[in-house]
Amino acid sequence: MIHRRLHVSVFIATLSLAAAWPSLARADTASSRTTLNPAQLDAFAALVGESTSTVAHRIAADPSLVPLAAKAADARMQRKHSGKVLTIAGFTIFGVGTAIGFEMIVASATSYNCPSNGCPAGGNRGLPGLVVALVSEAIGLAMAIPGIVKLSRQSEAETEASARF
Repeated sequence: MIHRRLHVSVFIATLSLAAAWPSLARADTASSRTTLNPAQLDAFAALVGESTSTVAHRIAADPSLVPLAAKAADARMQRKHSGKVLTIAGFTIFGVGTAIGFEMIVASATSYNCPSNGCPAGGNRGLPGLVVALVSEAIGLAMAIPGIVKLSRQSEAETEASARF
């Protein structure tokens, strides 16, 4: 039982680190750029709802938009990435934990090593499985719902850049 808990704890810690790593490793370099890279240009075009060529022409005509567009594009890409990671990790924890909990409940209902006179009846043998399922569902939803919200809501930098564009 302890061995199984260790695997679940390591799995949850790994997912949490994977969700936090991009924000820890990425530096804010948007203000030092004079042009947008292709990924930023695509992200900014998607943000403002214009074609890439239209956005490139507008930015070439008004170079003061470059730092604002770069910051907004970086914010959009970061928001989309972290939202996807949170959503995927949350629903994975939800599903795997529910399956493990269900398996624990089913395994506790089946008597494997009973003596010939039978196993003692009663008790809450399925309770640990229920706890595992409910806790993983709570943790999974607590990660997945903010991920969905993050995917759908613009940051201040995105809102300001799209309004100025």
